[in-house]
Amino acid sequence: MSRIAQTLPKKDLPERIRRDLRKGETIFHSEMACHVSAKFPDGKWIGQVRRDEHGKLVKYPVKGFGTPKEALDYIKSLRPDERGRVHSVRQGEPTVTALYEFVTTQRQKRIGERTKDGKETRWRLYIEPEWGGCALSQVTGRAAQEWITDIEARISQGRAGSLGLAQFEKVRTDLHALFESIGSFSPIYEDRKNPFANLDFTASPPRAKVTIESQYFAAITHACSRLVEEGLCTEWVTVMFQTSLLAGLREGESLVLCRDQLDFDNGAILVDRAMRRTSRAIDPRTRLEVGSVLRQAMNLPKRGVPGHDKSRVVPMSDQLAAILRPIYKRAGVKGAAWDLMWPSEHGTIKEMNRFRTAWSTLKGRLNEIATLAPLKKPETGWPEVPKRPGWPCNPLVEAARRNPALRLPNIFGEIDFRDTRNSFASYTNEIGLAQATREELLGHEGGLTNAVYTVVTSVAFQDARKRLSEGWKVIT
Repeated sequence: MSRIAQTLPKKDLPERIRRDLRKGETIFHSEMACHVSAKFPDGKWIGQVRRDEHGKLVKYPVKGFGTPKEALDYIKSLRPDERGRVHSVRQGEPTVTALYEFVTTQRQKRIGERTKDGKETRWRLYIEPEWGGCALSQVTGRAAQEWITDIEARISQGRAGSLGLAQFEKVRTDLHALFESIGSFSPIYEDRKNPFANLDFTASPPRAKVTIESQYFAAITHACSRLVEEGLCTEWVTVMFQTSLLAGLREGESLVLCRDQLDFDNGAILVDRAMRRTSRAIDPRTRLEVGSVLRQAMNLPKRGVPGHDKSRVVPMSDQLAAILRPIYKRAGVKGAAWDLMWPSEHGTIKEMNRFRTAWSTLKGRLNEIATLAPLKKPETGWPEVPKRPGWPCNPLVEAARRNPALRLPNIFGEIDFRDTRNSFASYTNEIGLAQATREELLGHEGGLTNAVYTVVTSVAFQDARKRLSEGWKVIT
């Protein structure tokens, strides 16, 4: 009788806790010997859950806590979510987190650092909060399909934050690869099917490439210079945009363009460095990676490694030289590791957020000219200029309406910075550069075409530079 008395509650459960309990959920105080210790001399509050799930009585592990609130939190963690899933783990069953830790230590030893960093970021932001605490038996094909459908609906409604379809596609790929290793993780799951295989999802639409035709290059350069004069855009982003348009540089290559890369005497740009995100920086002298991983750092061009750094030389036309020379003559930031053409106040690479803001402003201003002064005047008259608070009027709209040579195509609403490379490639094709030469200038790996030649000869390079300059006279 005395033994039974020890199992009875010695303390009353607070009413506010009792009101939160549901059917099958119990919290009581115990002073049994197994629940009394130096840390808990008065015993523990026991949380217990038993309920009917799919016609079966399910008993969850009974656990003791120091306070009723902690016991209630444990019980709440055992409650099913909106889709009827319980994320708490049954005793002794491995979780998705355990599978992830196994894969990262045993199956990802040969992937690159950037790929590994991307997987870790997607795990931390999108996968772990949803699946990390789930038992492997709870991750079924039906649960995976319901999750994918729900996330896609939130993305389409704009309720998924920064997560878009393209990034969500990578998240799905990571989960598929994770559960492909479940058989190696434990022999118990050798015959387990991958729950993220053969699911229905919305395919990410391919990005629509926009090409700026060469006949509008002159109007664009004129618009950029006037926008700077009127104080409607920052100069560095307009010059960076024109550099990429007239030389085919990638975004990261343009962002870190330095003075020592420009050779005005020979009309050349040496593309031997680029900005990389979540990467280590290279030493200016040894060209080897040093220091810790940075959010953005100076590194080698795309796919470049020490000993094969993917450097290339791009012709600098007379028109591009005239655009770059005024900025080149200005003094750089003293003591900076790299003599950047458009550095931050401290001599470092400009932050990507600042670049995106400046690029968005420039794109918006060019789009104003294209939409408010269309190539062909509408029969109903020119569109009315909208008024935007804090957005000064663009005088180039009136100038373009008077002079058809200053009008721009209506493509700047959908254009992306990388489309400058498409435009440069089309321009080089128009002026008759050989395919091998175009691939070399753009830094592409052309397979059979690249196997035909080793380097672009000096004759071909000078011919390319001459044609780039002379081509300008044809399109203007």
